Amino acid sequence: MKQVFLAITVGFLGATAACSVPEATPTAQPQSVSTLTATPSPSVLAATPSSTAVTSATPITATPTSFPGPPQLIEPADAALLPQPVPPAEWVFSWMARDGPCYGAITIQGPGGRRLGSGYIDYHTIGYRYVYSSTEVLPDDALGPWSWFVDVICPMGNNRSEIRTFWVATASPDSSPPGAQPGLVIRGRVRQTDDSGLADVRLCRSFAAYPGETVAISERNGFYQSEFVDIPGDEMVSVWPEAEGYRFEPRFYDWRHYHGYEVRLLDFVAIPTKATEVPPGPCR
Repeated sequence: MKQVFLAITVGFLGATAACSVPEATPTAQPQSVSTLTATPSPSVLAATPSSTAVTSATPITATPTSFPGPPQLIEPADAALLPQPVPPAEWVFSWMARDGPCYGAITIQGPGGRRLGSGYIDYHTIGYRYVYSSTEVLPDDALGPWSWFVDVICPMGNNRSEIRTFWVATASPDSSPPGAQPGLVIRGRVRQTDDSGLADVRLCRSFAAYPGETVAISERNGFYQSEFVDIPGDEMVSVWPEAEGYRFEPRFYDWRHYHGYEVRLLDFVAIPTKATEVPPGPCR
């Protein structure tokens, strides 16, 4: 009975309404189903942040291979005096630099085109360290100045340290060639109060019975070395520096040279002055 009543009501509203009511009932259900099937789409969107997180981690992995800073030298100190590199003595060079995927290299240069070093030093194997020794002593013309510097090589760039200098001690009498001629060589460095070298300082040497004469001129880093001079016996020796506009500490060195072969290391500190300095003696 109820179905008949509803049909009459729809018919009263008109043919058009009577047709729309039975079609609306079945189409309403598919619409609700289609709404429910769209719910998985938020889960797809939720996966997006995970891919973003992976991308944001990429710059972090590049940090260890960024451009390295300059290496910091440890030893030997600038202007150091090293022993002859004959065992049991040796030369030891050490420094600090970026490790990780990087490696080091060291260059050591000496008089007469001498060159030492290594193009590959693995930090994880031996640290940033280089050791050198030789079976032969260095001759007098190879005592200095020497220089050394290091490089750090990384995937994204390289960098270089400062340059340091050093000298080498003369061979002991026992290691000198038999019958070495008796005489004297003087060498050393003239530096300013800030520890930088002073160039073009002339070094004067005199003997007790002879006036002074110029035997060396300091180079750009302040180092100097005289030629060998033959001294057949004992002799009183004086050495002093001269440069316009400077006074020096000490003013001079003097000592008694005993018969034999000698290399004397003499360093001076140059201090600017406006006063006129009177040298310890005449120097030609």
